[in-house]
Amino acid sequence: MRLSLLPILIVCGSMAACSTSAQQPTSSQTPAPTQGNMPVQYDTAKDPAMNPPQAPQKDQPVVKPAAKDAPVMVFRKTRCFGTCPAYTATVYADGRVAYEGLDFVTLKGKHELRLPTAVINQTIQQANALHFSQLQSHYLSGVSDLPSTYLTLTLADGTQKTVQAELTNDTPPQLKELLTYVAEQMDKITTNLER
Repeated sequence: MRLSLLPILIVCGSMAACSTSAQQPTSSQTPAPTQGNMPVQYDTAKDPAMNPPQAPQKDQPVVKPAAKDAPVMVFRKTRCFGTCPAYTATVYADGRVAYEGLDFVTLKGKHELRLPTAVINQTIQQANALHFSQLQSHYLSGVSDLPSTYLTLTLADGTQKTVQAELTNDTPPQLKELLTYVAEQMDKITTNLER
């Protein structure tokens, strides 16, 4: 009888030791940061371990690609939990726009539209004035309900640069102005269609 209890005691002792060690943080675990007794919201964008510093990029101007079938820019607005307009517009040097309206827009579905070349030139000028090639890739607040605006432009070396912004106070004012300008121009060509 004494021998049959020994394995049970060993198992119970091992389980108690395991559960105690599981409750203790190990050296690789760090407790969640708090302010007073309230937990602090974790923001990956501000965590240096998640976002190592990048080497400074050479400032390159935004250009119109030489190839006719290469887009000058891609402008995209994403969905939110409310009634945010969501669409993608791919703009070419000759003013052609491959537009796809998704949600809460006047024009839904895929359409080919035209954007005045003066608008394309103005967009490129504004992008160069704010040194678009040296902007961060993301300007995010960490709030899950906000829609994002993406702008992809072609740089002088032929590569494309994409910037995502939520248009909050964390977004540089000149970038906000540029994204607002492009959005207004897209609204004009989708609502003022002559059919």
